[in-house]
Amino acid sequence: MSEQINIALNKRASQSSNSQWSQAGEASIAVNGIKTGEFSFHTTSEEHAWWQVDLEKVFPLSMILVYNRGVQGSRMADRATSMAIFVSVDGMHWEKLYAGGRPFGGVQDHKPLALDISGISARFVRLQLMEENYFHLDEVEIYTEDVPQGDGTFNAFGAPSLSLLGRKYGTDKVPHGFCDIYESAFSQMRPSVTHMLEIGVFFGASLCMWRDWFPQAMIHGADHFTGQQGNGTFFENAEKFFNEVNAGQHPRIVLHPLDQSKRLDLVRFSDEWQQATFDIVVDDASHLMRDQQQTLGALFSLVKAGGFFVIEDIHSSLCNDYDVEPDGSNSTLSMVELAIAGHGWQSKYMSREEMEFLNQTVDLSGTRVYGSGGSQTCLIRRRE
Repeated sequence: MSEQINIALNKRASQSSNSQWSQAGEASIAVNGIKTGEFSFHTTSEEHAWWQVDLEKVFPLSMILVYNRGVQGSRMADRATSMAIFVSVDGMHWEKLYAGGRPFGGVQDHKPLALDISGISARFVRLQLMEENYFHLDEVEIYTEDVPQGDGTFNAFGAPSLSLLGRKYGTDKVPHGFCDIYESAFSQMRPSVTHMLEIGVFFGASLCMWRDWFPQAMIHGADHFTGQQGNGTFFENAEKFFNEVNAGQHPRIVLHPLDQSKRLDLVRFSDEWQQATFDIVVDDASHLMRDQQQTLGALFSLVKAGGFFVIEDIHSSLCNDYDVEPDGSNSTLSMVELAIAGHGWQSKYMSREEMEFLNQTVDLSGTRVYGSGGSQTCLIRRRE
């Protein structure tokens, strides 16, 4: 299976007018692959200002990502709220795909407009305001997915195999057996997932795997990017993937600096996002008892109804290299097993409000620890 490809990259673009702030060839700057948070093109204030790109031939499309100037809710970003999106095969007859009316952000707040356009084929894509205003954006990405058959990356149902994608990128989720567990648990929701978060990035192997497996999703990664691991070891070049993402090398992946050992970081991250934003949250970071439990407590509210919070490598509760107390009373595995047994969520690392929220919202019938011995992962489901 080939990755989704940004076919708008470096293609010819045009716009309805040039403002006093315009520069030569600026329409095409919006498809140069570089996101700055500022404007790349800028029209005058006019009725139905527009920008469009010529993809040079008709493609089957899968997704459009539009990165606004500034952040959602700012004066500059709000100018694009009325934006509609049109497509055309010949440049003369246009079909409206998106009617506008929804505020959106950009690279600075990681809230671009993401539009699923699967089943649509077009050569021209036009973005147009439906009122009189200045029109300016940062970057536009338009994706297609050409899927050749017979390359071994598909399961019996025609969906890409998570294990084979994991092998492609080299994630240790494959040897641990986690990919098979996740494929079974998440297959039904795969087409509808729009936002996924994994805490613990390393070199981005699993983020690339998730990106290829969830065709419509923005994949979010969070890490402190210092190379320090929960068992006290370090790895070098910890900012490698962070720098690659910032350079635009990995479409549909965004990264967030976050240290899960710091409660303030977790609270700040939770406050930055609307409740029930993520379909799936995976904690594959330090594996420390304190970090796992305070991360669950602080971020579970970000999981959508029917979604999952995953505590990966929960077998660290059985290891001497981590912060397990001699009597095991603070272990994450014990906490989950007691909750599943009906004794409620109890943790010395959570606030009373966080434990009560878990008691009210976790679907215990859909919560389970999978695996045994040195390879265990836990899926905690939020009630519908």
